[in-house]
Amino acid sequence: MTRENQQIVAHRGGKGKAPENSRMAINNALTAGINWIEVDARITRDGRIVVHHDATIGRTTNGHGFVRRKTLPQLRRYRLANGESIATLEEIIDLVAGRANLWIDIKGGVRTAEAVVRIVRKKEVENSVVMSSMRPWVIKRIRSLSDLARTSLFAFFSCYKVWLGKRLGVEFIQPRFLLTKRFLARARKANLHVITWPVATGWETQMKKVLFLDFAGKQK
Repeated sequence: MTRENQQIVAHRGGKGKAPENSRMAINNALTAGINWIEVDARITRDGRIVVHHDATIGRTTNGHGFVRRKTLPQLRRYRLANGESIATLEEIIDLVAGRANLWIDIKGGVRTAEAVVRIVRKKEVENSVVMSSMRPWVIKRIRSLSDLARTSLFAFFSCYKVWLGKRLGVEFIQPRFLLTKRFLARARKANLHVITWPVATGWETQMKKVLFLDFAGKQK
């Protein structure tokens, strides 16, 4: 990719001006013309997929406890800072479909991935969705379930992940601490698109580095 077609991703729905992974944050990002919306997917006790980053709900809602130990009706009782309830993946797909692409970060194992794939296929949005994970076996399971699935592998510390990503058949790779010309060259040689995101501190410097190296994408 060139700088002219770099993609901007609204991380956790665009959490800067509204609670992360909230409908409000996503609507703000869509209104701003962002063409990729990234959200986190977790499975509930009753097998539903909700959009939530943390394993527990204490940081983001007025409740407490683990997402995986609560049913969807139980989770619906709690509120984000703006008064919204935790959204289901189906609700977010309905909100985003036809307006932007959706990047789903799967927080969990194979069971979570299988449920996400079922929803994406039911909604018929495989061509506008990317499913990502840091677990190679999760990526492998996704690709076994859907020939149309687009996938991404997180890469934290090693260029070995480029080889692994190519072997798994992913289309994207997501480095965090590998922002080097060497990594980018290896990714391009493997025909992998690169999506990166800044560290929590010094993000402006990090983004300047990304642009200087001419990476494929950046998250907002």
